Amino acid sequence: MFKLWFSEYKNSLKMVEVEEIFDLIYFRPLAFFLVKIIYNTNITPNQITKTAIIFSILGGIVFTLGTPAAFVGGALLFMLYNIFDCADGQLARLKKNGSNLGRIIDGFGDYIAGVSVYIAIGIGFANHTSNPLFYWLLTIAAGMSNTAQSMALDYYRNRYLDYAFDRDLLLGENLH
Repeated sequence: MFKLWFSEYKNSLKMVEVEEIFDLIYFRPLAFFLVKIIYNTNITPNQITKTAIIFSILGGIVFTLGTPAAFVGGALLFMLYNIFDCADGQLARLKKNGSNLGRIIDGFGDYIAGVSVYIAIGIGFANHTSNPLFYWLLTIAAGMSNTAQSMALDYYRNRYLDYAFDRDLLLGENLH
């Protein structure tokens, strides 16, 4: 039983070499339980993506309240976003029904989540402090840092895949 579950779980993953470690050990196993629950339904990966987007926006709304309890609640909603964000791809891989449109919607959802969370945290802090400019600058710096890190991770992950699997280069550069 466990062997079958683990085999299905492995088939639901992207290449382990390019998985983010926290996704691999935390979010993806939780997402896989969700996928197992909905696998035999008519729920599509794109519907899962849209649900994830709703969780990220709701998390952002809660973050704007700016209280310690709101930050915990917003974080829990953002965790649900991450679980659903992992589940959409896992469901698509297991059902073999992924699409380019699905990848675009998923990427768009990631941008919505990032923007909504950072703006909401900025609003939450700025409305509950005597120095809102400081917290806006801090939030903007955090968002820019996260964006730079994400861009670098995506670039080097794709470079790794280009070299390791001798695939056509994403940016049209020449390997040789």
